[in-house]
Amino acid sequence: MKISMIIAALVFLPVIAAARIDGGLQGPPAGNWAMVERLDRDTPVTLRLKAGDSIQGAFVALEAESVQMLVDGQERRFPRGEVAEIGRRGQANRKRNAMWGALIGFGVGFPAGYFLAPYIGDDDDMPNSEQAKGGAAFGAIWAGIGAGLGALTGGTHEVVIYRAR
Repeated sequence: MKISMIIAALVFLPVIAAARIDGGLQGPPAGNWAMVERLDRDTPVTLRLKAGDSIQGAFVALEAESVQMLVDGQERRFPRGEVAEIGRRGQANRKRNAMWGALIGFGVGFPAGYFLAPYIGDDDDMPNSEQAKGGAAFGAIWAGIGAGLGALTGGTHEVVIYRAR
């Protein structure tokens, strides 16, 4: 019973922690127009209008009731009342992705190795300590695979910096 609880914790805690750290349980900032003001001029942004249109361009300036963008070589002004959402491109964090890949890989590999060790070793009466060694070996292999996949995935992504209330 104790071992199965440890295994469940190793599998599910990294997944839950990853969702919380990555902001998966939090929404974008709602109605914070000042966040847009922090953008540097010529930052690539995506503007979504309440009418449903999506416009890509470069940020130029922010005024009290409008945002100015460079779209297809022309400066355009969009009233705040028509803007549903503004997002910018965010950078991937490869170290963080590799870490989470390793944790999740170990969380999957350890229980698999633990339960498969008696079959691989052809010993039905294998002690728990030997099964744990098998789990650690599988966990290490899968942690390496997870770290590699984590580092390779997750290129740039969009970060929402403003969402109308």
